Amino acid sequence: MEKLIKAEFLKLSKLRGYKILLLCSVAIGVVVGIVMLSMPSEMMEEIGSLNGYRVYLSSLTDTQLFMTSSIIFAAIFVCNEFTNRTFGMSLFSGCPRFGILLSKAIVFLIGLLPIIFTEPLLAGIIVSISKGFGTLDASMWVELVQTTMLFILGGASIGGFCFTLAVLVKNIGGTIGAGLGLMVGMQLIGMFPGTANLVKLTFLYQMGTVSQPESIGLFIAVTAITLLGTLGISTFAFQKSELK
Repeated sequence: MEKLIKAEFLKLSKLRGYKILLLCSVAIGVVVGIVMLSMPSEMMEEIGSLNGYRVYLSSLTDTQLFMTSSIIFAAIFVCNEFTNRTFGMSLFSGCPRFGILLSKAIVFLIGLLPIIFTEPLLAGIIVSISKGFGTLDASMWVELVQTTMLFILGGASIGGFCFTLAVLVKNIGGTIGAGLGLMVGMQLIGMFPGTANLVKLTFLYQMGTVSQPESIGLFIAVTAITLLGTLGISTFAFQKSELK
C-alpha cells in the first residue's frame, strides 16, 4: 500500500492539469480578495464590517467553485488511468484491486485540499493585510477551528462524490458533463415546492452552510455518509470494472 500511495503522489506531482487547477485557485483567491476590498462603502454598510476572518468564512461556502474544481480534478486524475489502461498494469503487477483504488482515493482527497483551501485562504489573507483579520478571542478561535474542520469533512464528501463519478463514467468528458449536470440538478431540486427537507440532506446544501450550520450533527451525518457511501460504491464498481 505504501508503494502504491508513493506512486500516486508521484503521478500527482507530474499532472499538468492539477497544477493548472492550483493556479486557477490562486487567481480566484486574489481576485476575490481584491474585489472585496474594492466594494463601495454603501455596500459594506449593508453587510457589516469587513475583515479577513469574515471573508475567509464566506468564501468557504462557495460550493459551485469547489464542486467544479473537484469534478475536473477527478476527471483528469482518475479517468486517465482507464484511458491509458494503467490500472490494468498495476493489476498485472500483483497489486490488489482494493489497494489500487484506496491509494488512488487517498491521494485524490489529499490533493483536493490545496485546491479548495487556496481560494478562501488567499482571499482572507489579502483582506487581512488591509482590514485586519479580526479579534482573535477564544470564541473566534473555537469557531475558526470548528468551521475549518467541518469544511475539510464537507470537502471530502464532495471529493468522494466526484471520485466515484469518475470511476463509474471512466472518461474525462463524460465525467465533467455528468458532474456539472448533477450539480445543476441538485440545485434545481430546491426550486420545487415541498423539496426543502430533501435538499437539506444533500452534501452541497450542507456545504453552503458550513460557516453557520443549522445543525452540526446533521452536517457531519450527511457529509460523512456521502463520503463513505460514494467510496463504497466506487469500490464495488471498480471490482467489477474491465481493466485489461
